[in-house]
Amino acid sequence: MNNSYYTGGVVLVLDYSFFKKKFLELTGFDLNCYKDQQMERRIHQFISRLNVKDYYGYYKILESDDQERARFLNYLTINTTSFFRDTAVYKNLKTKIIPEILFRKKNKIKFWSAGCSIGAEPYSLSIILSELTVPGRYFIIATDIDAQVLEKAEKGIYFSNQLENIDSQNLRKCFIKEGDHYKIREHLKNNIKFKKHDLLKDPYEKDCDLIMCRNVFIYFKQNIQEKILAGFIDSLNPLGYLVIGCSENVGNHRKFGLKRMEVAIYQKGEA
Repeated sequence: MNNSYYTGGVVLVLDYSFFKKKFLELTGFDLNCYKDQQMERRIHQFISRLNVKDYYGYYKILESDDQERARFLNYLTINTTSFFRDTAVYKNLKTKIIPEILFRKKNKIKFWSAGCSIGAEPYSLSIILSELTVPGRYFIIATDIDAQVLEKAEKGIYFSNQLENIDSQNLRKCFIKEGDHYKIREHLKNNIKFKKHDLLKDPYEKDCDLIMCRNVFIYFKQNIQEKILAGFIDSLNPLGYLVIGCSENVGNHRKFGLKRMEVAIYQKGEA
């Protein structure tokens, strides 16, 4: 990408580092927390639809166009996903991890789906829990930085390609077909609270028995990953579980007092 420009005979240079600085001043969104290569690739893909050749040109659009700025922020934060993504992880949750929590704890169990996007993850949890226990035994907090995807999550409306990992029996039991889409049934929504949350700025949930934060760590630099991980560990009750993406790792998990239980599933130690 060409980052040298001429305006009134003066050369303006706005490379990616400077774009990050100006974007932070404009929006409060800190691109420095994310891996440069991945984020630059995403930005290039997004602005290729416009007749813009450089960072400076796009920054000037963002500076003057509120709607474009909102679209760009949504694009940076959205993480579209599907129900029961990585079926082996959910199988372990259903057959091993959640039954262990239910056996060990007699009071209400708290789950946190961090970076929940369109809601497929917390609803997948809700489907499992509805099969294992009664509604009064659990509560799910589902958070995301993007207010627009949270609105979609609360509506609970999905297309068939997002439900490919759900068998026909659960599809009938858990969804209502409305035209070309499916709507999650109300009893699966009742124990979920959706709310906006920024992992880099906002206080973390407390007293969690299981936290799911999947395919979020991969976007952050190592020091930010460790900061988020420390926050999650503090959020977990003793013997609580952290579930991450299958392509992610938490580095030296023993350093953080975690034990690897299954692929992508870690357990906090006792107090």
